[in-house]
Amino acid sequence: MRGVDLADGLDVETYQEVRAAFLQYGVLFFKEQSEISPAVHVAVGRMFGELHMHPAAPQMPGYPEVFVIHAHRESKVANGEFWHSDVSCDEVPPLGTMLQIHILPEVGGDTLFANMYAAYDALSAPMRQLLDGLTGAWGIKVSNVEIKHVDINESMVRAIARQAEAERERRAKVIHAEGELQASEKLLQAAQMLAQKSEAMQLRYLQTLTQIAGDKASTIVFPVPMDILGPLIQGRSPSA
Repeated sequence: MRGVDLADGLDVETYQEVRAAFLQYGVLFFKEQSEISPAVHVAVGRMFGELHMHPAAPQMPGYPEVFVIHAHRESKVANGEFWHSDVSCDEVPPLGTMLQIHILPEVGGDTLFANMYAAYDALSAPMRQLLDGLTGAWGIKVSNVEIKHVDINESMVRAIARQAEAERERRAKVIHAEGELQASEKLLQAAQMLAQKSEAMQLRYLQTLTQIAGDKASTIVFPVPMDILGPLIQGRSPSA
């Protein structure tokens, strides 16, 4: 397009003509332009709708809507060096991008544009029918994250140590309580089993005597059968 100097902004009539041409051709080039100030750049962009602020791009101080791109022969990464659609990661991508180039190399630096609408229209009817309704997943998948080094201040280290010690004590108490519970359950089962057979109680009694006799400690045991003590306990009066 010629005869339009974007540095002066756009009036309503010129904006309508520019927008109609943009919707018809998909990309517009404005020749013989003066440098556009950031304020005018933002104002012209807002005439087309709400401006998008790129979440991961360097922004111009005072004008967060302006995405600053600078690259030279030593740059490891150059924006737009591959086929792409701007901000395709958004659920609703922007309508378009308004680019202003300040410095161009003597050779190279060409930017090619492809019309995806025209590419779709050029497909055969069966291929368009196959693609209709399909969606593509966009994004990255993180499979592994490795932390090399983390600096933590001394107070945080002490707090983490106290928390770890408290967690160890808690686990020890839980394990001890679970052991006591299991032991009590087994003792109850053993008592119920011994109570069913008097002979089993006598055998356990003799086994206990054998264990005591095997110890080197000087212990004297006077075994008294419960059959003898039972009647005595039952016949004892409260006043005795």
